[in-house]
Formats: sequence, C-alpha cells, structure tokens
Amino acid sequence: MPAIHPDNQNSGRSSPNGPSLCAGGPLADDERMQAVQPYATQTNLDRPLYAARRVAALAVDAFPVTILPNPLITELTTLYATGDNSLPLTEELAADIFMGRFSDKFRSAAQVAGAELRGSLYARYYGIDYDEVLALSPLRGANPWAGGSSAG
Repeated sequence: MPAIHPDNQNSGRSSPNGPSLCAGGPLADDERMQAVQPYATQTNLDRPLYAARRVAALAVDAFPVTILPNPLITELTTLYATGDNSLPLTEELAADIFMGRFSDKFRSAAQVAGAELRGSLYARYYGIDYDEVLALSPLRGANPWAGGSSAG
C-alpha cells in the first residue's frame, strides 16, 4: 500500500513511495477506493468479533468432525460478548453428570438456530418443530448466558 507522506497530507502530491491516499489526492476520488473505505476502519468492537469468527472458522476447518472443546467455546463466548454480540454458544454436555435439565442458554441457542433453520431440509429430516422451539418461554429467574448444563 502506498504510504502517505507527512509533508503532503493535504496537498494531494505524491510521496516518494507512490500517490497520496489522503483527501484530495489522485486516488481519493477513485471509485474502488470509495468502495473499500467502509471496511478500512475498524472500531474496537470489530476486532473481537473478527477474532472470534476467525478462530471459530479455523477450528471447524482444522477439526471438521470434532466437537469443539469447552474451553474454546468459553473463549469464543468471551470474544463475542466483548464485541457486543450476544450469540449464545453452548458447551458440550457431560453425559455422566447431566441432571436432565438444560440451562436457559440452551433454549436461547435453540431459538437462534430455529430462526435460521425453520422450514429447512434439516428441520424436515429430523422432524424438528421450530415454531414450537421459538415459542418456548425463558426459565424463571434464569440467566440466558450462564454456563453449565443444568438449570439452577
């Protein structure tokens, strides 16, 4: 990427490294530069979201048939929350200690999935009535983002 020369920030002149990218420079009005401008700046909230999406994609790509480990899910949840995204991620259930109840986080996750999968081939194949899932009420007094596999 061409550097912006400090001596010509507002002049539009080219620096020794190439044309200036500052306002008024020869590339400032270029249609391509305007098209990518919204993506050139990130807020502090964008970085954790980008990191969470990238780490999740890498984990799924590298281990496509493996359940993601609970510590990774915990870290991804933290990154999403830091990035101001309330995506409910659920940990793997420990079958040997499962108490027959789910925390409200599982209802929230099922409803997020249901909104996307209602009427899909997946829903028809497994016979899932997502309208019923979407109508589920929150557990009384439950924190929907609390961890654990049993309602408290």
